[in-house]
Amino acid sequence: MNFRTVWILILAAGLPWISWGISCCGGEGPRSFVALQELQTLDLSVTSWVQEVTGSYDSQGRVINQTGPSDLALLMNSVIRLQPNAEVFGRLPWVSRTYPSALGGETFSGLGDISVGVRLTVIRSLFVEDPFPTMSLVAATKAPSGQSRDGKGTGNGLWENTLGVSFRKEFWRWVGNLDATWTLLGGGNHELNFTEGLSYEVTRKLYLGIGSNQMVSPGAPGRSLSGLGFGQLFLTQFTSLVGSFNWALPIDGLGRNQPITRTAMVSLRYGFY
Repeated sequence: MNFRTVWILILAAGLPWISWGISCCGGEGPRSFVALQELQTLDLSVTSWVQEVTGSYDSQGRVINQTGPSDLALLMNSVIRLQPNAEVFGRLPWVSRTYPSALGGETFSGLGDISVGVRLTVIRSLFVEDPFPTMSLVAATKAPSGQSRDGKGTGNGLWENTLGVSFRKEFWRWVGNLDATWTLLGGGNHELNFTEGLSYEVTRKLYLGIGSNQMVSPGAPGRSLSGLGFGQLFLTQFTSLVGSFNWALPIDGLGRNQPITRTAMVSLRYGFY
């Protein structure tokens, strides 16, 4: 089953509720993290995630039409508020990853790499008139709990530690987000990720937005640029359907030594207050 077919099936399943609902910035993506809303004490979500490698950038930044592994994953996410300014979160993925080959491909299925972390809010913007944004610090660890054999499997076989800072500002019907993270990878390599998002309250139940993600890996060296589309539809006061689309732009010069991926996610979230 190719990426387009899976994405159409996901949309078909979601259309009765969302029409065009696609996910709020904050976070179901691999390099971003869910944050609780004001007064919220717990957030639970189940996410269906599809990703396909459609090409890659070489060391000169040229686009190479070379397909790579494709993922179909189910993610369980939870965020708990321990005190007004402290939250802990965790992510448990179940992954089916297929590597293309001349014989039709090789598939690995099982537990993926588990992530846990903490978010501390150091500055809080309580009113839209405030000139400053809400600022949070994030620390997270990804454990190599997935399969990994000869560079293949449901995980990469490496511990990864992440530190980050997050900014969020509401201005009437607009919400802006900026996340910056530094991740220490296996082998002493590291990378920087920057994600920006701007969403708009179309109605009291529907939010839509756009954004982008930039990755820089000084050690490789490597870089990539992705475009984002996201939204959120509230089914009830506490339940929402969210989703997103992330596509690394296949244009010469925008990336270097990185795969070109496209990712779609649909999530059902429930918030406790």
